[in-house]
Amino acid sequence: MEGKEVTDRENLVVFDYIYKLPKVYYPTVKFPELGDFIYQFPVRVEQSDVPICDILLSKFSGTKYKIQTTFLDGSASHISSYNYSIIDQASKKALETFKQTTRELDYTFPNQGSYVVALDFITIDGKKGNCESDTLVIAEQTLDINYRIKQKFIEDKEFTVIPPTEYAGGTLKLTRIPQALQIELVAITPNSPALEQNVFVDNRAILNEGTHYNFEITEERAYDIRILAEDKDKQLRNEIPLTILVERPDIVGELIISPNDGYEPLIVTLDASRTTLNVPGDEIIYFTRDFGDGEIKKNLTNAVISHTYKYDYDKENGAFLPKVSITTKKGLQTEIVAPQKVLVKKQLVQIEISTPSHPTQIAKAGDPVGFLAEFNRLPEKMIWNFGDGSEPYQCKRRECTEVTKTYLAPGSYSILLTLEFDDMQSVDSVIEMKIN
Repeated sequence: MEGKEVTDRENLVVFDYIYKLPKVYYPTVKFPELGDFIYQFPVRVEQSDVPICDILLSKFSGTKYKIQTTFLDGSASHISSYNYSIIDQASKKALETFKQTTRELDYTFPNQGSYVVALDFITIDGKKGNCESDTLVIAEQTLDINYRIKQKFIEDKEFTVIPPTEYAGGTLKLTRIPQALQIELVAITPNSPALEQNVFVDNRAILNEGTHYNFEITEERAYDIRILAEDKDKQLRNEIPLTILVERPDIVGELIISPNDGYEPLIVTLDASRTTLNVPGDEIIYFTRDFGDGEIKKNLTNAVISHTYKYDYDKENGAFLPKVSITTKKGLQTEIVAPQKVLVKKQLVQIEISTPSHPTQIAKAGDPVGFLAEFNRLPEKMIWNFGDGSEPYQCKRRECTEVTKTYLAPGSYSILLTLEFDDMQSVDSVIEMKIN
Protein backbone atom coordinates (compact mmCIF):
# COMPACT_ATOMS: atom_id res chain seq x y z
CA MET A 1 0.00 0.00 0.00
CA GLU A 2 2.92 2.35 0.52
CA GLY A 3 4.59 1.69 -2.82
CA LYS A 4 6.99 -1.00 -1.52
CA GLU A 5 5.90 -3.56 -4.12
CA VAL A 6 4.55 -5.84 -1.37
CA THR A 7 1.22 -7.59 -1.83
CA ASP A 8 -1.15 -6.53 0.94
CA ARG A 9 -4.86 -6.88 1.85
CA GLU A 10 -5.31 -9.72 -0.62
CA ASN A 11 -8.93 -10.63 -1.50
CA LEU A 12 -10.39 -7.75 0.60
CA VAL A 13 -12.93 -5.52 -1.09
CA VAL A 14 -13.24 -2.86 1.63
CA PHE A 15 -10.65 -2.05 4.30
CA ASP A 16 -9.01 0.83 6.17
CA TYR A 17 -5.36 1.78 5.92
CA ILE A 18 -3.49 4.50 7.82
CA TYR A 19 -0.75 6.48 6.11
CA LYS A 20 1.71 7.81 8.66
CA LEU A 21 3.96 10.14 6.66
CA PRO A 22 2.96 13.13 4.52
CA LYS A 23 3.82 12.43 0.86
CA VAL A 24 2.31 11.09 -2.37
CA TYR A 25 1.66 7.32 -2.47
CA TYR A 26 0.83 5.16 -5.48
CA PRO A 27 -1.24 2.16 -4.38
CA THR A 28 -2.02 -0.51 -6.98
CA VAL A 29 -4.84 -2.99 -7.39
CA LYS A 30 -5.17 -6.08 -9.54
CA PHE A 31 -8.39 -7.86 -10.56
CA PRO A 32 -7.54 -11.47 -11.48
CA GLU A 33 -10.66 -11.95 -13.58
CA LEU A 34 -9.59 -9.01 -15.78
CA GLY A 35 -6.24 -10.52 -16.70
CA ASP A 36 -2.82 -9.30 -15.64
CA PHE A 37 -3.65 -5.58 -15.75
CA ILE A 38 -2.53 -3.54 -12.73
CA TYR A 39 -4.38 -0.32 -11.88
CA GLN A 40 -2.53 2.45 -10.05
CA PHE A 41 -3.69 5.78 -8.65
CA PRO A 42 -2.04 8.57 -6.59
CA VAL A 43 -2.92 9.38 -2.97
CA ARG A 44 -1.61 12.66 -1.53
CA VAL A 45 -1.18 12.69 2.26
CA GLU A 46 -0.71 16.15 3.78
CA GLN A 47 0.78 17.13 7.13
CA SER A 48 -1.78 16.92 9.93
CA ASP A 49 -2.02 19.66 12.52
CA VAL A 50 -2.46 16.92 15.15
CA PRO A 51 0.61 14.74 15.96
CA ILE A 52 0.59 11.28 14.38
CA CYS A 53 1.34 8.46 16.80
CA ASP A 54 2.34 4.83 16.56
CA ILE A 55 1.93 2.19 19.33
CA LEU A 56 4.50 -0.59 19.73
CA LEU A 57 3.99 -3.71 21.89
CA SER A 58 7.11 -5.44 23.26
CA LYS A 59 6.84 -8.76 25.10
CA PHE A 60 8.41 -9.12 28.55
CA SER A 61 7.42 -12.68 29.51
CA GLY A 62 4.27 -14.75 29.35
CA THR A 63 1.46 -12.32 28.55
CA LYS A 64 3.18 -9.26 30.03
CA TYR A 65 3.97 -6.52 27.46
CA LYS A 66 5.46 -3.05 27.44
CA ILE A 67 3.27 -0.52 25.60
CA GLN A 68 5.21 2.38 24.04
CA THR A 69 3.97 5.32 21.97
CA THR A 70 6.11 7.18 19.46
CA PHE A 71 5.24 10.26 17.43
CA LEU A 72 6.32 10.40 13.81
CA ASP A 73 7.06 14.14 13.88
CA GLY A 74 8.87 13.99 17.24
CA SER A 75 6.19 15.99 19.06
CA ALA A 76 5.98 13.77 22.17
CA SER A 77 6.92 16.76 24.34
CA HIS A 78 3.72 18.52 23.19
CA ILE A 79 1.40 15.89 24.71
CA SER A 80 -0.21 16.71 28.05
CA SER A 81 -2.10 13.45 28.77
CA TYR A 82 -2.40 9.85 27.52
CA ASN A 83 -5.57 7.77 27.80
CA TYR A 84 -4.88 4.07 27.03
CA SER A 85 -7.67 1.55 26.48
CA ILE A 86 -7.16 -2.23 26.25
CA ILE A 87 -9.78 -3.48 23.82
CA ASP A 88 -10.90 -7.10 23.42
CA GLN A 89 -11.39 -7.65 19.69
CA ALA A 90 -13.97 -10.40 20.22
CA SER A 91 -16.37 -8.25 22.24
CA LYS A 92 -15.14 -4.84 20.98
CA LYS A 93 -15.21 -3.70 24.61
CA ALA A 94 -12.52 -2.02 26.67
CA LEU A 95 -11.16 -4.32 29.37
CA GLU A 96 -9.31 -1.55 31.20
CA THR A 97 -8.50 2.16 30.77
CA PHE A 98 -5.41 3.96 32.04
CA LYS A 99 -4.98 7.73 32.18
CA GLN A 100 -1.42 8.94 32.67
CA THR A 101 1.13 11.53 31.69
CA THR A 102 3.78 9.17 30.23
CA ARG A 103 3.81 7.38 26.90
CA GLU A 104 4.88 3.99 28.33
CA LEU A 105 2.75 1.40 30.11
CA ASP A 106 3.31 -2.17 31.34
CA TYR A 107 0.30 -4.45 31.02
CA THR A 108 -0.45 -8.17 31.46
CA PHE A 109 -3.01 -9.45 28.96
CA PRO A 110 -5.39 -12.35 29.66
CA ASN A 111 -4.12 -15.72 28.51
CA GLN A 112 -5.88 -16.09 25.19
CA GLY A 113 -7.49 -13.75 22.69
CA SER A 114 -7.00 -10.87 20.25
CA TYR A 115 -6.39 -7.39 21.62
CA VAL A 116 -5.82 -3.82 20.44
CA VAL A 117 -4.35 -0.96 22.45
CA ALA A 118 -6.08 2.34 21.66
CA LEU A 119 -4.69 5.73 22.68
CA ASP A 120 -6.53 9.06 22.99
CA PHE A 121 -4.20 11.97 23.70
CA ILE A 122 -4.42 15.74 24.19
CA THR A 123 -1.72 18.22 23.23
CA ILE A 124 -0.67 21.14 25.44
CA ASP A 125 -2.63 23.47 23.18
CA GLY A 126 -5.83 21.38 23.54
CA LYS A 127 -5.80 19.37 20.31
CA LYS A 128 -7.06 15.79 20.46
CA GLY A 129 -5.68 12.83 18.58
CA ASN A 130 -5.79 9.05 18.62
CA CYS A 131 -4.16 5.90 17.24
CA GLU A 132 -4.32 2.12 17.63
CA SER A 133 -1.77 -0.67 17.82
CA ASP A 134 -1.72 -3.62 15.48
CA THR A 135 -3.82 -6.55 16.67
CA LEU A 136 -2.05 -8.65 19.30
CA VAL A 137 -2.98 -12.32 19.20
CA ILE A 138 -2.16 -14.31 22.35
CA ALA A 139 -2.48 -18.05 22.03
CA GLU A 140 -3.62 -20.16 24.94
CA GLN A 141 -0.79 -20.70 27.39
CA THR A 142 -0.40 -23.71 29.62
CA LEU A 143 2.18 -25.50 31.71
CA ASP A 144 4.14 -28.26 30.02
CA ILE A 145 4.52 -31.32 32.28
CA ASN A 146 7.34 -33.77 31.55
CA TYR A 147 6.92 -36.93 33.62
CA ARG A 148 7.73 -40.63 33.64
CA ILE A 149 6.36 -43.71 35.40
CA LYS A 150 8.48 -46.32 37.16
CA GLN A 151 7.61 -49.69 38.70
CA LYS A 152 9.10 -51.99 41.33
CA PHE A 153 8.09 -55.52 42.28
CA ILE A 154 8.74 -57.19 45.63
CA GLU A 155 11.86 -58.93 44.31
CA ASP A 156 13.31 -55.71 42.84
CA LYS A 157 15.77 -53.46 44.62
CA GLU A 158 15.19 -50.39 42.49
CA PHE A 159 12.50 -48.80 40.33
CA THR A 160 12.69 -49.33 36.58
CA VAL A 161 11.26 -46.97 33.96
CA ILE A 162 8.14 -48.07 32.09
CA PRO A 163 8.44 -47.14 28.39
CA PRO A 164 6.17 -44.13 27.64
CA THR A 165 4.71 -46.04 24.68
CA GLU A 166 2.89 -48.27 27.18
CA TYR A 167 0.74 -45.36 28.43
CA ALA A 168 0.81 -43.02 25.42
CA GLY A 169 -2.97 -43.33 25.06
CA GLY A 170 -3.59 -42.34 28.66
CA THR A 171 -4.00 -45.88 30.01
CA LEU A 172 -1.30 -48.06 31.57
CA LYS A 173 -2.20 -51.74 31.73
CA LEU A 174 -0.63 -53.88 34.47
CA THR A 175 -0.76 -57.65 34.80
CA ARG A 176 1.12 -58.18 38.09
CA ILE A 177 0.28 -57.18 41.67
CA PRO A 178 1.28 -56.23 44.25
CA GLN A 179 3.82 -53.69 43.09
CA ALA A 180 4.91 -50.12 43.75
CA LEU A 181 4.62 -47.36 41.17
CA GLN A 182 6.44 -44.06 41.10
CA ILE A 183 5.54 -40.96 39.12
CA GLU A 184 8.52 -38.67 38.65
CA LEU A 185 7.87 -35.08 37.58
CA VAL A 186 11.00 -34.52 35.51
CA ALA A 187 10.31 -30.88 34.57
CA ILE A 188 7.45 -28.37 34.45
CA THR A 189 7.83 -25.34 32.20
CA PRO A 190 7.69 -22.45 32.52
CA ASN A 191 9.05 -22.80 36.04
CA SER A 192 8.55 -20.20 38.76
CA PRO A 193 8.59 -19.90 42.58
CA ALA A 194 4.78 -19.85 42.57
CA LEU A 195 4.53 -23.22 40.82
CA GLU A 196 2.50 -25.89 42.65
CA GLN A 197 2.46 -29.56 41.68
CA ASN A 198 0.52 -32.58 42.95
CA VAL A 199 -0.29 -36.16 42.04
CA PHE A 200 -3.67 -37.64 42.97
CA VAL A 201 -4.66 -41.33 43.06
CA ASP A 202 -8.43 -41.83 43.17
CA ASN A 203 -8.73 -38.14 44.22
CA ARG A 204 -6.32 -38.66 47.11
CA ALA A 205 -3.17 -36.53 47.17
CA ILE A 206 0.04 -38.59 47.25
CA LEU A 207 2.92 -37.69 49.54
CA ASN A 208 6.11 -36.91 47.70
CA GLU A 209 9.84 -36.92 48.16
CA GLY A 210 10.94 -34.00 46.05
CA THR A 211 9.68 -34.72 42.52
CA HIS A 212 8.93 -38.41 43.21
CA TYR A 213 5.43 -39.65 44.10
CA ASN A 214 5.16 -43.29 45.26
CA PHE A 215 2.03 -45.41 45.73
CA GLU A 216 1.05 -49.08 45.92
CA ILE A 217 -0.99 -51.11 43.42
CA THR A 218 -2.58 -53.99 45.32
CA GLU A 219 -5.99 -54.67 43.73
CA GLU A 220 -7.20 -55.87 40.35
CA ARG A 221 -9.16 -52.78 39.27
CA ALA A 222 -8.84 -49.37 37.61
CA TYR A 223 -6.94 -46.54 39.34
CA ASP A 224 -7.59 -42.89 38.41
CA ILE A 225 -4.44 -40.76 38.36
CA ARG A 226 -4.21 -36.97 38.00
CA ILE A 227 -0.99 -35.01 37.61
CA LEU A 228 -1.68 -31.35 38.39
CA ALA A 229 0.55 -28.29 37.92
CA GLU A 230 -0.64 -24.76 38.65
CA ASP A 231 0.87 -21.27 38.70
CA LYS A 232 -1.72 -18.92 40.17
CA ASP A 233 0.44 -15.83 39.69
CA LYS A 234 0.58 -16.37 35.93
CA GLN A 235 -2.88 -17.94 35.81
CA LEU A 236 -1.46 -21.08 34.20
CA ARG A 237 -2.72 -24.59 34.85
CA ASN A 238 -2.37 -28.05 33.35
CA GLU A 239 -3.81 -31.39 34.40
CA ILE A 240 -2.90 -34.79 32.93
CA PRO A 241 -5.37 -37.64 33.59
CA LEU A 242 -4.16 -41.25 33.54
CA THR A 243 -5.82 -44.59 34.10
CA ILE A 244 -3.92 -47.54 35.52
CA LEU A 245 -5.84 -50.68 34.66
CA VAL A 246 -4.91 -53.92 36.44
CA GLU A 247 -6.08 -57.04 34.60
CA ARG A 248 -4.36 -60.29 35.53
CA PRO A 249 -4.55 -63.10 32.93
CA ASP A 250 -4.20 -66.74 33.98
CA ILE A 251 -0.49 -66.68 33.10
CA VAL A 252 1.69 -63.56 33.20
CA GLY A 253 4.82 -64.50 31.29
CA GLU A 254 8.16 -62.76 31.56
CA LEU A 255 11.40 -63.72 29.82
CA ILE A 256 14.61 -61.93 30.76
CA ILE A 257 17.71 -62.38 28.59
CA SER A 258 21.20 -61.41 29.74
CA PRO A 259 23.34 -60.33 28.07
CA ASN A 260 21.45 -59.52 24.91
CA ASP A 261 24.48 -58.69 22.73
CA GLY A 262 28.16 -59.52 22.36
CA TYR A 263 30.72 -61.39 20.28
CA GLU A 264 30.37 -65.06 19.42
CA PRO A 265 30.35 -67.51 21.07
CA LEU A 266 27.86 -65.59 23.22
CA ILE A 267 26.55 -67.38 26.31
CA VAL A 268 23.11 -65.98 27.17
CA THR A 269 21.00 -66.67 30.25
CA LEU A 270 17.27 -66.98 29.52
CA ASP A 271 15.26 -66.49 32.71
CA ALA A 272 11.51 -67.25 32.84
CA SER A 273 11.40 -67.60 36.63
CA ARG A 274 9.40 -64.38 37.07
CA THR A 275 6.44 -65.87 35.21
CA THR A 276 3.44 -65.89 37.55
CA LEU A 277 0.21 -67.91 37.63
CA ASN A 278 -3.05 -66.39 38.78
CA VAL A 279 -4.98 -69.69 38.94
CA PRO A 280 -5.11 -71.09 42.50
CA GLY A 281 -3.43 -74.48 42.87
CA ASP A 282 -1.82 -74.44 39.43
CA GLU A 283 1.91 -74.71 38.73
CA ILE A 284 4.29 -74.77 35.78
CA ILE A 285 5.49 -78.23 34.76
CA TYR A 286 7.22 -77.70 31.37
CA PHE A 287 9.22 -75.07 29.53
CA THR A 288 9.76 -75.57 25.78
CA ARG A 289 12.60 -73.39 24.50
CA ASP A 290 12.89 -71.97 21.00
CA PHE A 291 16.23 -70.17 20.97
CA GLY A 292 15.55 -68.48 17.63
CA ASP A 293 18.67 -69.89 15.97
CA GLY A 294 17.04 -73.12 14.80
CA GLU A 295 17.55 -75.07 18.04
CA ILE A 296 14.52 -76.14 20.10
CA LYS A 297 14.48 -77.98 23.43
CA LYS A 298 11.17 -79.44 24.57
CA ASN A 299 9.65 -80.15 27.99
CA LEU A 300 12.40 -78.76 30.18
CA THR A 301 11.77 -78.28 33.89
CA ASN A 302 14.24 -75.45 34.51
CA ALA A 303 12.95 -71.88 34.48
CA VAL A 304 16.49 -70.55 33.97
CA ILE A 305 18.74 -71.90 31.23
CA SER A 306 21.87 -70.87 29.35
CA HIS A 307 22.39 -71.08 25.61
CA THR A 308 25.42 -70.40 23.42
CA TYR A 309 24.74 -68.30 20.34
CA LYS A 310 27.01 -68.14 17.31
CA TYR A 311 26.90 -65.87 14.30
CA ASP A 312 25.23 -67.54 11.29
CA TYR A 313 27.78 -67.02 8.52
CA ASP A 314 25.71 -68.91 5.94
CA LYS A 315 22.78 -66.53 6.30
CA GLU A 316 24.90 -63.54 7.42
CA ASN A 317 22.64 -63.22 10.44
CA GLY A 318 23.40 -62.45 14.05
CA ALA A 319 19.94 -61.49 15.37
CA PHE A 320 17.91 -64.16 17.17
CA LEU A 321 14.56 -63.88 18.99
CA PRO A 322 14.17 -66.40 21.85
CA LYS A 323 10.77 -67.73 22.90
CA VAL A 324 9.54 -70.05 25.62
CA SER A 325 6.27 -71.98 25.72
CA ILE A 326 4.86 -72.78 29.16
CA THR A 327 2.57 -75.64 30.11
CA THR A 328 0.91 -75.81 33.54
CA LYS A 329 -0.38 -78.69 35.64
CA LYS A 330 -3.98 -77.73 34.79
CA GLY A 331 -3.25 -77.68 31.07
CA LEU A 332 -2.86 -73.94 30.56
CA GLN A 333 -0.40 -72.88 27.88
CA THR A 334 1.16 -69.63 26.75
CA GLU A 335 4.13 -68.47 24.70
CA ILE A 336 6.48 -65.77 25.94
CA VAL A 337 8.54 -63.84 23.42
CA ALA A 338 11.71 -62.09 24.57
CA PRO A 339 11.35 -58.29 24.69
CA GLN A 340 14.40 -57.90 22.45
CA LYS A 341 16.54 -59.92 20.10
CA VAL A 342 19.89 -61.44 20.99
CA LEU A 343 22.48 -59.67 18.83
CA VAL A 344 25.58 -61.73 18.10
CA LYS A 345 28.56 -60.01 16.53
CA LYS A 346 31.11 -61.68 14.28
CA GLN A 347 34.22 -62.71 16.11
CA LEU A 348 37.07 -60.32 15.44
CA VAL A 349 39.52 -63.22 15.42
CA GLN A 350 39.03 -65.98 12.87
CA ILE A 351 40.45 -69.44 13.75
CA GLU A 352 40.70 -72.47 11.48
CA ILE A 353 41.88 -75.87 12.78
CA SER A 354 42.79 -78.65 10.37
CA THR A 355 44.32 -82.14 10.54
CA PRO A 356 46.84 -82.37 7.65
CA SER A 357 47.83 -85.93 8.60
CA HIS A 358 44.21 -87.11 8.58
CA PRO A 359 42.12 -84.75 6.34
CA THR A 360 38.94 -86.76 6.95
CA GLN A 361 39.35 -86.28 10.73
CA ILE A 362 39.33 -90.06 11.20
CA ALA A 363 42.34 -91.97 12.58
CA LYS A 364 43.22 -95.28 14.22
CA ALA A 365 44.12 -95.67 17.87
CA GLY A 366 47.86 -95.23 18.28
CA ASP A 367 48.28 -93.08 15.15
CA PRO A 368 49.99 -89.71 15.66
CA VAL A 369 47.49 -87.03 14.57
CA GLY A 370 48.86 -83.67 13.47
CA PHE A 371 46.82 -80.51 14.17
CA LEU A 372 47.38 -77.15 12.44
CA ALA A 373 45.92 -73.85 13.69
CA GLU A 374 45.63 -70.74 11.52
CA PHE A 375 44.35 -67.38 12.76
CA ASN A 376 44.40 -63.72 11.78
CA ARG A 377 45.55 -62.10 15.02
CA LEU A 378 48.57 -62.82 17.21
CA PRO A 379 47.54 -64.10 20.66
CA GLU A 380 49.40 -63.80 23.93
CA LYS A 381 48.82 -67.51 24.67
CA MET A 382 47.56 -70.67 22.90
CA ILE A 383 45.86 -73.47 24.85
CA TRP A 384 45.12 -76.88 23.29
CA ASN A 385 42.58 -79.14 25.02
CA PHE A 386 42.52 -82.53 23.27
CA GLY A 387 39.31 -83.77 24.90
CA ASP A 388 40.75 -86.99 26.36
CA GLY A 389 41.14 -85.79 29.94
CA SER A 390 44.82 -85.02 29.60
CA GLU A 391 46.33 -81.73 30.77
CA PRO A 392 45.86 -78.87 28.28
CA TYR A 393 48.96 -77.97 26.29
CA GLN A 394 49.98 -74.26 26.41
CA CYS A 395 52.45 -72.06 24.62
CA LYS A 396 53.16 -68.38 24.02
CA ARG A 397 52.13 -66.52 20.89
CA ARG A 398 52.50 -68.78 17.82
CA GLU A 399 54.89 -71.37 19.26
CA CYS A 400 52.43 -74.26 19.00
CA THR A 401 50.40 -73.63 15.85
CA GLU A 402 51.39 -77.20 14.86
CA VAL A 403 50.99 -79.98 17.44
CA THR A 404 50.78 -83.79 17.41
CA LYS A 405 48.55 -85.95 19.58
CA THR A 406 48.26 -89.74 19.81
CA TYR A 407 44.92 -91.16 20.96
CA LEU A 408 45.19 -94.64 22.49
CA ALA A 409 41.47 -95.41 22.89
CA PRO A 410 38.75 -95.38 20.22
CA GLY A 411 36.03 -92.75 20.49
CA SER A 412 34.94 -89.27 19.41
CA TYR A 413 36.99 -86.37 20.74
CA SER A 414 36.34 -82.60 20.73
CA ILE A 415 39.58 -80.68 20.36
CA LEU A 416 39.30 -77.15 21.78
CA LEU A 417 41.78 -74.40 20.93
CA THR A 418 41.67 -71.23 23.04
CA LEU A 419 43.50 -68.03 22.08
CA GLU A 420 44.06 -65.53 24.87
CA PHE A 421 44.78 -61.83 24.30
CA ASP A 422 45.90 -58.94 26.47
CA ASP A 423 43.43 -56.40 25.03
CA MET A 424 40.30 -58.46 24.32
CA GLN A 425 38.35 -61.50 25.40
CA SER A 426 39.60 -65.00 24.65
CA VAL A 427 38.43 -66.83 21.52
CA ASP A 428 37.64 -70.54 21.19
CA SER A 429 37.42 -72.90 18.25
CA VAL A 430 36.48 -76.60 18.20
CA ILE A 431 37.14 -79.50 15.83
CA GLU A 432 35.86 -83.07 16.11
CA MET A 433 38.11 -86.13 15.72
CA LYS A 434 37.00 -89.77 15.44
CA ILE A 435 39.38 -92.53 16.57
CA ASN A 436 38.67 -96.11 15.46
